[in-house]
Amino acid sequence: IVNSAFACEVFIKALLLYNGKTIDEIKNAKHGIEGLWLFLKTVNPMLSTDIETRVINIFHSTDPDFFNTAMSTISDAFVTWRYIYESHGATIQIKDISGSGARSLL
Repeated sequence: IVNSAFACEVFIKALLLYNGKTIDEIKNAKHGIEGLWLFLKTVNPMLSTDIETRVINIFHSTDPDFFNTAMSTISDAFVTWRYIYESHGATIQIKDISGSGARSLL
């Protein structure tokens, strides 16, 4: 979970850099995967919409809010799970973490 969340964060930050944002601008953006994604949506709406559509199709979702729900669910996963042993527990929904969905994203 930690590695997947970290990979998502680095991916979005790389997209922001590629789209002309500076490291300082990215650091000052909202924290969490969801905040970074919302920032990317303002920077490049066409790219973010394309990625959202691809993810929804990969997971064969018919829920129009699938992507937003997923982003909200995983937004703080890195912080929550990297020191999970210090807490009393946590939960997260993982759908197809190693199946065709994950392979299709690559």
